[in-house]
Amino acid sequence: MGEWFWYSLRDQSNPNFEEFMATHWKPNTTYADLAREFTAVDFNADVFANIVKSSGARVGGVRWGTYLSMADWFHPIYIQDAVNGTIISDNKKSQNYPNLDGVHDTKLLVSNMVQAWATGGNFLLNIGPDPNGRVIPIFEERLAQIGTFINAHEEAIFGSKPWIFQSDNNLTIWYTSQLRNSAGFDPYRFLNPQTEANTMIYAFVTYWPTDNLIPLARVIPTSNTIVSVFSTKGFIRVNYTTPSNLNGGIQVDISPIALVKFPANYILGLKIEYAADQKLSCPEGFTQSAINSNKCYKVLSTPLSYNNADTACRNVSDSLISIDNVFENEDIAYNPSTDPTTTCAVINTSNGKWTNQACSTPQCAVCVYALE
Repeated sequence: MGEWFWYSLRDQSNPNFEEFMATHWKPNTTYADLAREFTAVDFNADVFANIVKSSGARVGGVRWGTYLSMADWFHPIYIQDAVNGTIISDNKKSQNYPNLDGVHDTKLLVSNMVQAWATGGNFLLNIGPDPNGRVIPIFEERLAQIGTFINAHEEAIFGSKPWIFQSDNNLTIWYTSQLRNSAGFDPYRFLNPQTEANTMIYAFVTYWPTDNLIPLARVIPTSNTIVSVFSTKGFIRVNYTTPSNLNGGIQVDISPIALVKFPANYILGLKIEYAADQKLSCPEGFTQSAINSNKCYKVLSTPLSYNNADTACRNVSDSLISIDNVFENEDIAYNPSTDPTTTCAVINTSNGKWTNQACSTPQCAVCVYALE
């Protein structure tokens, strides 16, 4: 990451960076002087566009409005928004010409992607051109492989939202969801509710079961439930059972399907329709967020020290979190009280953010409980 090199060299006076510059470059050479080395003489816009298209990208015609430099990133007029996503470099050692064993395999990259989708985040894969402006073949191959997976599973990706449960089976299965009819729902909701008639569930299985059986403990079936596998040509319906060890969940059998019919041989996708209604509920004393319904909040009305507040929050496996971290960075449709003398925080109706009222920020405490 060139901008971080510049920052460490110029603003942090990192001796390792200074030694590197002194060893490899003439005296008084600055990082900006190295820009001339990036000639991009072999850059071909058509080739580059085809590589991007092969990756499964959907947005085209993007026009750059501005460019934020390192100086802009640290400028006080820019607000640093909370980021929910995954950033990974396809080159483990960030070398310009990596060894093949230094490049992440496709399974790891796609596994990180589906986890990001299931938790409402984004996935940024850092792949850069060489000094001549070319995307080297191993990176081009990874993009094409990712694109093949995305195109085969696009229904579970584009326009989807997290399900009421994000994962299953010790974080090896990740869920997304779609609604058949989203009329009347908040378009900015974090996740989709689970109703039999309206919710379609998608499960990404990030391992290949040796016994061809996939346990989905979070999915409760009805007499109408349909389970299908994403294949190279649409969907293939499969059977499921309800073993007692899954406590009402289902176990899917993929043994009748030939391996060549799967879009990928490292991660498989399932579509579940007409599963039973499920509703998450908060522990006593907590209020459920109307925007992110898998989160419950309790505002401690009496100012407490950090240790005492932390102890108070540990009663039901919840955790202490600061008001600044939660209520200043996301809109929560929950008001603990309209009386500022009895609570640490109330909603600010002018901008939908939470503000401190009865006590100072260091003393205000919020307990957050994740329904999972």
